[in-house]
Amino acid sequence: MRDTAAPHDDFTYGRGADSALVSALSDQLTHKLEETEVQRRARIGAAIAAIDGLCPATHAEAGLALRHVVSDDHARDCQQQIAQFPHDPARQSQLRRDAVAMSRSSDSALRSLRQLQAARKKRDANPEAARAATLAQHRALSAMYEALRDDKDGDGF
Repeated sequence: MRDTAAPHDDFTYGRGADSALVSALSDQLTHKLEETEVQRRARIGAAIAAIDGLCPATHAEAGLALRHVVSDDHARDCQQQIAQFPHDPARQSQLRRDAVAMSRSSDSALRSLRQLQAARKKRDANPEAARAATLAQHRALSAMYEALRDDKDGDGF
């Protein structure tokens, strides 16, 4: 699920992030009552392929790609449900509004992803800026892990 990211981005997006992404997809994609487990796994596989096609290289990019794919899934689900309520114009109208809202959310996430990717690629083209960003990312990540370790009783988060 990665493009040719700069080496300094490797620590921010790896196997653990992939597992978290699949778990989030499983939780956030619409749950269809009539869907078998095989069909659900195929739909999750298609969502993974869609995210992979967006080439996220960092955890932030993967999160935006996930939001785009999940929102798009919800929009399609709302559109499909409209046919299930042929004699309920109020329900159809609500489903149309929901589909439009989810489509906008999907489009917004895709725009944000593209902006983030463009900024990363621009930064990575300048070796000095890339090194500075790597150092800042490592410091921030270390500080977050340190805070997590220090929260021994588990009530701080």
